[in-house]
Amino acid sequence: MKRLLISVLIAATTTAALAHSGATGIVKVRMDGMMVLGQSMKTLVGLTKTGDFDQAAVREAAKQIQSHSGQAMNERFPEGSLQSVSEAAPAIWQDWDRFIAISDELFDAAVELENNAANADFDLADSVKRMGATCSACHEPFRIKK
Repeated sequence: MKRLLISVLIAATTTAALAHSGATGIVKVRMDGMMVLGQSMKTLVGLTKTGDFDQAAVREAAKQIQSHSGQAMNERFPEGSLQSVSEAAPAIWQDWDRFIAISDELFDAAVELENNAANADFDLADSVKRMGATCSACHEPFRIKK
């Protein structure tokens, strides 16, 4: 499972970097935000793989995820903001309530992650797995794979 998640994150990061070349305006802003989310998840997955728990790195990743999810993410998807380079599917605006719910779920998970980072009994791997599932829950219906 860990290898699959790591592979998906690396592939998504590489593909997204290439896709950004023609993005402008709000589409570029949100694509850049998605890159931050991907990098933050990559950091967290790396920490679960090595077993080295770095409280500062966990907190920083959680803060980065918070800054690009929830309301911040929702504002980066104004209706009709589709450029040819965008990976956003029109389904976002057709099922806006679900999109918002998933974005808010990611934000809440990042807040929980930040709050629990100081807890010695905290299960980082489980938290990262749940956050990855939230990302997938959004990518499946709302992202066009290019």
